[in-house]
Amino acid sequence: MVDIHWLGHDGFQVKGKTKTIYIDPFDIAQGLDAADLILITHHHFDHCSFEDIEKISTPDTIIIANKKTLASLEKAEYKTEEISAAKDPLTMQDIKIKAIPAYNTNKHFHPKADEGIGFLITIDDTVIYHAGDTDIIPEMDTIHCDYALIPVSGTYVMDIEDALDATEHIDAKTFIPMHYGKIVGHAQMGEEFKKRCRKHVEVKEIYQG
Repeated sequence: MVDIHWLGHDGFQVKGKTKTIYIDPFDIAQGLDAADLILITHHHFDHCSFEDIEKISTPDTIIIANKKTLASLEKAEYKTEEISAAKDPLTMQDIKIKAIPAYNTNKHFHPKADEGIGFLITIDDTVIYHAGDTDIIPEMDTIHCDYALIPVSGTYVMDIEDALDATEHIDAKTFIPMHYGKIVGHAQMGEEFKKRCRKHVEVKEIYQG
């Protein structure tokens, strides 16, 4: 059994039978369970937040990110592991993690050259795709998963129209909208996406632990 908790914005907690993963923790509550792994999609402050990493880290926590993001963490004493879409998937603590490119196609905020990523995570026989900060991209046609976590806010990422289109490219059993309600995107975007989507959608309330 895998529990997926939305932490607001692009942040998620994924709890497996024995391991706890966080993805892009930002502006999260105090007192959440400690992380075994923290996955960071790219170096922007609302995804790579030192303050929030500290809230959930122990000396054994491993941070997984691309080279540019890890460079911003060099002065801190974290255990780290580099990942990129050009490299083979990692297997850490019985969890398989594959980096998937994430980038803008009609905006300048997340250029492909920055090598931002999303993640395809296999934990306890459940496959989760976290799309990262992205527009709809050809790589989505390769994704097969149980849960797809996709941005819907527009401005910096896909808007609802693009996210609806993305659901026709991503082979997922369930879609979970993200990247709204903090910084950009109004609080009802998740429900609007669910109402218009022809696929199965779960809209998460922000988890406080």
